[in-house]
Amino acid sequence: MHKYRKFITTSVGFTFLVVGVTGVIFQFFFKTPVLEHIHGWLGVAMVTAAILHIFQNWKPLQNHLRDGRVFLLLIPVVAVIALLTFGLGQKDKGGRLEGGNLNPRDVMGKLAQAHAADIAKVFGKDVSAVLSKMKTDGLRADSADATVQELAQNNHKSPDGILVYFIK
Repeated sequence: MHKYRKFITTSVGFTFLVVGVTGVIFQFFFKTPVLEHIHGWLGVAMVTAAILHIFQNWKPLQNHLRDGRVFLLLIPVVAVIALLTFGLGQKDKGGRLEGGNLNPRDVMGKLAQAHAADIAKVFGKDVSAVLSKMKTDGLRADSADATVQELAQNNHKSPDGILVYFIK
């Protein structure tokens, strides 16, 4: 088992990196079926590699666990995970957290209703440069007063596809 140490440790690191990056992308940007499959399967690979890594390093891990300070670090980590998982509020019938928290779909809906000039301001972009780039790509982008939803409908795209121009 020790002859595979480098492979197993590298596998844990690589899969953690990919699963972490795709998780952040899902949370703050977008989801695609391909990324969901990559995230899911590499998550399974990460758990498998982590179990092998723990098995491979069991004796050093036991030595660490004998030190009470390790538990002092683990308690807040477990508490934060439990709070984020179970305690941040009750969900309403639509799956949203009560108390004013928006889910990503709500945020995208609000952004789609905003005017292009306002979205450009939020992302620190020049609205005329964004509209010019859209025109260069063959899209209709007539007015900074148009909402993202209107720009999307005029170009037969989703609002997400239009928002990309403001985010890049």
